[in-house]
Amino acid sequence: MAGNKKIPEETAPAQFFYDAAEAKKYTKQSHVKKVQSEMAARAVQMLMIPESDHVPLILDLGCGSGLSGAALTEAGYHWFGMDVAPEMLHLAKAETTDLIQMDIGNGVPFAANTFDGCISVSVLQWLCHSYATSQNPRWRLMKLFSDLYAVLRVGARAVFQWYPQNADQLTLVMDCAYKCGFKGGEVIDYPNSAKNKKHYLCLFAQAAENRSKVALPEPLLNEHEAVNLTRERAPKRLHERTKTIKKGSKQYVMMKKQRNRRLGKEGVPLDSKYTARKRKDRF
Repeated sequence: MAGNKKIPEETAPAQFFYDAAEAKKYTKQSHVKKVQSEMAARAVQMLMIPESDHVPLILDLGCGSGLSGAALTEAGYHWFGMDVAPEMLHLAKAETTDLIQMDIGNGVPFAANTFDGCISVSVLQWLCHSYATSQNPRWRLMKLFSDLYAVLRVGARAVFQWYPQNADQLTLVMDCAYKCGFKGGEVIDYPNSAKNKKHYLCLFAQAAENRSKVALPEPLLNEHEAVNLTRERAPKRLHERTKTIKKGSKQYVMMKKQRNRRLGKEGVPLDSKYTARKRKDRF
């Protein structure tokens, strides 16, 4: 692993850089936790999830150790995480058990219209490089965006925080995203700050008749402005409702069944009047 650590963290593939020691070191650093949490919260804010009767299900691409997922949980959303690094996923189990180990450059293996949104923090730039002769950045980006467009519901958004090295990378990524059906563009927070500038791609999976109506979020300009991550777009009563659902209750069981069906899981029991009923004690 000594040679792999020389690769810059911003561009090194996670399966090379994050062994067990590096994963724990990364997750425990207070500065890293603060920055990653702020960027994740900003991405959640850009999703602009509308109020609905069901709890939104969000896909977290490159979820790492669960720092970005914590922002989704705080917003009152359910989330499913994907990451290529097994050691990072091992740490993410503290946040959720809905995890899959997979390289996002190989696609997104879920049923169509599964997710209400998608976020990704500090990952997309890895797909702009080739780490093996079999890897083609354009092919990998096309596979990611084509699958992602299919698994998102109509009108959903995908927000990628990333570190583009040059204008050519932005052109490559946006060209692939547009060819797969997405619309949208780049939002740069704190554009005049050399230290705190952050790049986000906000992509819209819109129906054809609505593509002319999409609008990018306004960028943050004041570096001292706090990002109120979760409460702005997640309705308060939705957040409170999810907090008050008692584990094991019929409402809780029905909610879990609905989510499992949307994820395409097999063997989900049918609903009936006996769902989650309390059995009598047996002697």
